Amino acid sequence: MEGGGWGMGCDLGRFKAVKLHECATFQEGYVNPSQGVSEYFGNEVKWLRAVDLNDAFVWKTSRRLSKKGFESAGKAALLFEPDTLAISKSGTIGRLGILKDYMCGNRAVINIRPNRHKCDTRFIFYSLLIRRSEIETRAVGSVQPNLYCSALGDIEIGIPPLPEQKAIAAVLGALDDKIELNRRMNATLEAIARALFQSWFIDFDPVRAKLDGRQPPNLAPATAALFSEHLEESTIRKKPVGWEVATLENALSVLEVGGRPKGGVGGITNGIPSIGAESIVGVGQFDFAKTKYVPVEFFEGMKKGHIQSHDVLLYKDGGRPGEYEPHVSMFGDGFPFEKCSINEHVYRLRTN
Repeated sequence: MEGGGWGMGCDLGRFKAVKLHECATFQEGYVNPSQGVSEYFGNEVKWLRAVDLNDAFVWKTSRRLSKKGFESAGKAALLFEPDTLAISKSGTIGRLGILKDYMCGNRAVINIRPNRHKCDTRFIFYSLLIRRSEIETRAVGSVQPNLYCSALGDIEIGIPPLPEQKAIAAVLGALDDKIELNRRMNATLEAIARALFQSWFIDFDPVRAKLDGRQPPNLAPATAALFSEHLEESTIRKKPVGWEVATLENALSVLEVGGRPKGGVGGITNGIPSIGAESIVGVGQFDFAKTKYVPVEFFEGMKKGHIQSHDVLLYKDGGRPGEYEPHVSMFGDGFPFEKCSINEHVYRLRTN
């Protein structure tokens, strides 16, 4: 496209149509290690699942395996390599990620390894990203649709010469790089907040400092004065004198779920945004491309589930038997929407 479109003088006539299997190889993930064997889980190997893919870089995974857990996949088990792609093959099909570390993929993901002599990894990433709808239609199965490597490999993409691929990917990636930087900064700030909360309200470090006759470090005198100078026994553990042990119910004015129309919301393209479990991933995070809606009339008739600014939202159905993985977020100040609701898989909590 001379002088326009891409903004770099690309000629669409130089794009060659190829099938994905002509410029990449595929590796399927492995069967999940037995949940009943505790020694299979540890901190040695990052365990990549579909839930870890969010159309962006993947630096970490929500769970990890021990070396023994990884070896349980078999002698031929191979780790997915950095700077390759991963795509979800079941559940929410077509979610992508660019891996930034070695990871063991589970059975719900496929690793895509572009031939770097023919194509740029990021260019392939964007080429597949805009084909999400087509990828979903290639999944087969009535109960649990699955995307197979053969169907994925038959997807046709247009690729220009490698230098132009890199130039196009650089332009498209500039904003993504900024978003990724902000996401990592947000993760760092959230980790700091977690550490402070642990120190102040779980370990009671300011109280323990006072018990030792010390001024609580890094606290202004007015803030330090808010903490008791002694600990006392309670029904659950030692707590600062004057603090109360109570159930969560006593601290809440609202604890409820929402809803969606019978038959689901497929095909509804406008109305009021409806927040589902897939959107409860962390503070300040929301994938607008996955927004679902309920009709205005349904929203106005809902007796529960209308989100208010600074509500805490909790994924209701997370985890497996004997194991719970909390996913929590907080929306407010117009983010992600001025007006929205939750479905039946999300709790809305508001303090009194």
